Amino acid sequence: MKSAAARRTIPMHPELIAIGLPQFVADVKTLELGPRLFPVLRAGDEEEEGELGNAPGKKWDRYLRAVGLTDDALTYHSFRRTANTLLKKKKVPFDMLCQVVGHDMDHVNEYYASDYTVTDLADIIFPKFVFEGLDLTALRYQPREFNRAIKDGHAAALVEGEKRALRKARKEEMRGAAKPPNPAA
Repeated sequence: MKSAAARRTIPMHPELIAIGLPQFVADVKTLELGPRLFPVLRAGDEEEEGELGNAPGKKWDRYLRAVGLTDDALTYHSFRRTANTLLKKKKVPFDMLCQVVGHDMDHVNEYYASDYTVTDLADIIFPKFVFEGLDLTALRYQPREFNRAIKDGHAAALVEGEKRALRKARKEEMRGAAKPPNPAA
């Protein structure tokens, strides 16, 4: 978490419920692969150690290039920016917006007011958080649809992690072998 504001409880959008996210969450829990919603996701890669968001961000960027979308505004982080901009244009109160997107408000009033309840957030934000023409029905999750894929993906990720560690050890070994012997030794 980048800040205390990043840890928050927010309501689930009705569209996420409609496409089956709660069922997906329940299915992931039954696999017992750890506390993460996406247990296959790993931090960093061979070239760069990093946060959990790096891998999907890179995949998103590669996908955009592959389909010919090169607008710099279409970054992985543009999802939050787009949501923030939409809600701001629809006159969602600033303090509520900060609470939803996980930003510190940085105002003295923050210390004198309580957070909005999950119900308050849902009642005010959901009617305004609509993208006309966006159809997510193709993403609809079917119960247990990804159980095997997730489990197989988790196993593959563990194997890939072992392969990465082995490649890294070999590189270090090669670097050590390439160094001239130490005459003082």
